[in-house]
Amino acid sequence: MKSRAAGFGQRVGNPRMIQSRCPKCSGEFLRRVSRRGGLERMLSSFYVYPFRCQLCGHRFKLLQWGEMYRKTYYDRREFERMPVSLDASIWGESGEHDEGTLRDLSMGGCGLTTVVAFGEGRILRLELHVPGDDLPIVVQAAVVRNAASSHSEIEFLRLQHAERERLRVLVKDLLAARLADADDKNAASA
Repeated sequence: MKSRAAGFGQRVGNPRMIQSRCPKCSGEFLRRVSRRGGLERMLSSFYVYPFRCQLCGHRFKLLQWGEMYRKTYYDRREFERMPVSLDASIWGESGEHDEGTLRDLSMGGCGLTTVVAFGEGRILRLELHVPGDDLPIVVQAAVVRNAASSHSEIEFLRLQHAERERLRVLVKDLLAARLADADDKNAASA
């Protein structure tokens, strides 16, 4: 079975499902994240690892008795990006405007394709147009972390509480759909 806590390290050992939930929001979508500092490195010797809730962003430690993780470098993000295709409106600091398409989305940011190239370090305002919603999800401030021609990797910096809640619901639906697809594939192969 595949764990719901996929992420920074690859699991070695017992591949059972992680049955834990976020202590803050009771969300079931957890991601193992990178250790910070000597204390977390020492705790990992006793199978205590850091995790981040993919819905509320809470970072916490969790005992995973008998589980070991190998360090991998494929993705250092603390929030898992979910593939999407959503329209977006983008405004730069100096008033330039563009329309684009989100390629992936998480609580912490998104991948964006645009006609106008926004350089690294630029601060943007985004409106994410979700099908079926009358109002877009507004990200008041975001920064371009990586840019290559028409593709940009964006980190969200500031959202109003109500907008963050709407984003959380969208991400939860995307995570649940992906989990249901994985469960269907596992059932079909069994």
